Amino acid sequence: MIANLKDNAQSWILQSDGKYERVKPPAEPFSAHTYFMTNPSLSGRGSALKKDKKAPSLSLRKA
Repeated sequence: MIANLKDNAQSWILQSDGKYERVKPPAEPFSAHTYFMTNPSLSGRGSALKKDKKAPSLSLRKA
């Protein structure tokens, strides 16, 4: 769940008038899709992950 909340690679914000505004991604954007594609053990496919590759840890920071 944290990966989905942290995803800022292609973010949009709903404005009060009902329109969406694209958020400019930070210098190092985080994509949940890329995260789960490169860390298959986190999606239930652990045997596909190379043994020498370590999955990064995720944490949310308060804004």
